[in-house]
Amino acid sequence: MPLIKKICLKSLPLLVLITLHQIAFAGASERRNEVVVAVEKVGAAVVNVRAEQRKDDYEPFNFGDPFFDEFFRDFFEPRYKKETIQTSLGSGVIISKDGFIVTNQHVIRSTSDIKVILSDNREFQAKVIGADPATDIAVLKIKSEAPLPFIELGRSSELMIGETVIAIGNPYGLSHTVTTGVVSAVGRTVKTKERTYTNFIQTDASINPGNSGGPLLNIDGDVIGINTAIYERAQGIGFAIPADVVKNIVDNLMSYGEVHKGWVGMQVQELTKELADYFGYPNTKAILVSKVYENSPARETGVRAGDIIVSINKTNTVSKKVYDELLRQYTTGAKLTLKLFRKGAIKELELTTRDFPNNYYVDYLEDLMGLTLADVSKEYIRRFNIKTREGVLILDVKESEFAYKNGIRAGDVIRKVDDHIIRNKAELFKALMSLKHKKAYIMLLIQRGKYGYYVSLNLSY
Repeated sequence: MPLIKKICLKSLPLLVLITLHQIAFAGASERRNEVVVAVEKVGAAVVNVRAEQRKDDYEPFNFGDPFFDEFFRDFFEPRYKKETIQTSLGSGVIISKDGFIVTNQHVIRSTSDIKVILSDNREFQAKVIGADPATDIAVLKIKSEAPLPFIELGRSSELMIGETVIAIGNPYGLSHTVTTGVVSAVGRTVKTKERTYTNFIQTDASINPGNSGGPLLNIDGDVIGINTAIYERAQGIGFAIPADVVKNIVDNLMSYGEVHKGWVGMQVQELTKELADYFGYPNTKAILVSKVYENSPARETGVRAGDIIVSINKTNTVSKKVYDELLRQYTTGAKLTLKLFRKGAIKELELTTRDFPNNYYVDYLEDLMGLTLADVSKEYIRRFNIKTREGVLILDVKESEFAYKNGIRAGDVIRKVDDHIIRNKAELFKALMSLKHKKAYIMLLIQRGKYGYYVSLNLSY
């Protein structure tokens, strides 16, 4: 008996050690909740994006005499040149094993040197594959001999208000910062100084400068959005671009280096109170279909002139501006669910967007702006007293349409589209074709007599 007692006492420290280890392990296991698991799943694929723009500046000369200021600047300028570097910090997420990275377009805008730093401190030079200012999405590419961590984009169509979300990023240069919150709203529209953004996920997870381009995760660790910090006055409010939108844009950027906007084939207008009353719709927070093009996705799906569009993919189309911004997010081949009001009843139609038909473009411009166009000829020069022999003449303008409201009149001549000089309708067609996938807006230079002025045109359709 004493021997047994002696053995037990001798073994006590070991037993205590084992028990304490088990308790500690059990405690760590209990703390390793769903958020921890999600972060571990994705964390290594989140990167810091450091974009640099180099500029040449010159030391100022101020001798108090304009002659000496000019003389010494010209004489010493090469010696007084100095290089300054402007740095933009952001985040990104690796979405493929071969090094494709999604980030925000505004993170890498106007930069010449982009570096990507991984969580293990590996650093890579990045190449821009493509960028889309309209949706604020960019795709970068890095090369690595060793395997790269990555996470594929998830789905955002089934998000629930109130569900837990996690943001990972590089706020204010603090790498791999994790914040949590909930989905506060979906389909949110946000106005900035430059433009209006639509269809955002709103969250109360902290998203600050430097988080831009990083992933927003659900509790399962799926990437359901790309964070963007564009709302400067927001406190406790963050926004993310839905993963379903990001996928469409990323596929286009990786395939073409640019975005091919999806064509639905209809024109819409604001729903006034008078029109809402006429069609029996209870308010004006929707848009009215004014025209449906032949052989278009809208026509083939069954959309008719006079239909009232209430929402697209569950985002309310409360105005034409919101409708235009919303359509810019969808590329060729995107599937859209249109919620319509027709003859007192709500119905849903499914359509798939297509690329804009080449043979429609000038006709579409005429329809969109309410114009009748022709090449400049001797007959028209005499009739309208035109001061140029080149350009596309505006023969007629419909009073209720875009062009008339913007001051364009019969006898005006289109001379330029952005930087493209226009001599005839064929060149107008070529210019529009070259710009249709690259820009949301174009500038038309209109000549009247000896003077010229610009008109901005929205290329939504």
